Formats: sequence, structure tokens, C-alpha cells
Amino acid sequence: MPTVLVMEPDRELGGLMGLLLAEAGWAPLVVQTVEMAVDCLYREPVAVIVTELSDRALPEPGWEAPRRLRDVTATTPILVFTHHSAARDGCASEPGVEAVLVKPIDLDRLVTRVTELAEAPTA
Repeated sequence: MPTVLVMEPDRELGGLMGLLLAEAGWAPLVVQTVEMAVDCLYREPVAVIVTELSDRALPEPGWEAPRRLRDVTATTPILVFTHHSAARDGCASEPGVEAVLVKPIDLDRLVTRVTELAEAPTA
């Protein structure tokens, strides 16, 4: 079972995403902070990282969370989700981020995008 790391500050939403990903055949690791996510990445390889683009995930706002995760793993695909109106669904706007989903997230689409990213060839 491939592992997906989900960083979502809201425990309830993170749990829901983890449950849905588990039902789709993934082994989810759900954490609430970027520090917890970095720790997981040092301990266990993951196929895909899903992270919120939010001020709640860490003290530094914006793209800092995916940047910090990218510093730990150069090749793991990163999908960010956000409610920021400047982001466009499906379009990554930061180097090292492969996909963006805009809230509210269609959970079926989340599973589809995670699977697509895991199956995509790495550069």
C-alpha cells in the first residue's frame, strides 16, 4: 500500500481525508503541522504529499510549508489545497508543487489527483 502524507491543521478534516484515502487503497499519515510533516518525511518514504496552503499550518504564511517540505524531499510530488482566490484549481504556481486544488475540495477529485501524481514519472 503506498503512503500519502497529509498535512491539515484541522484534525477533523485531516481525519476525513485520511479515511477517504485509506478506503482508496492508500496508507495515510495525517499530521497537523509542517514540523510533524518534516519529521515523518525523515522517518518514512511517501509517494505523495498533500498539504494545506494556510497560515494555520505553520508560523510562516503562504508557500512556506510546501517549500520546507520540498527541502526535505526533492522528488516526492506535492499537492497543495487552498481557499486563496489567487490559486487556480489544478495549476501549480510554485516551483516544486505539482498540483493545486481550491477549496471546497471535491474529495473524489483529491483521491484522483493523488493517484495521478503517484503514477506520474518523476523528473
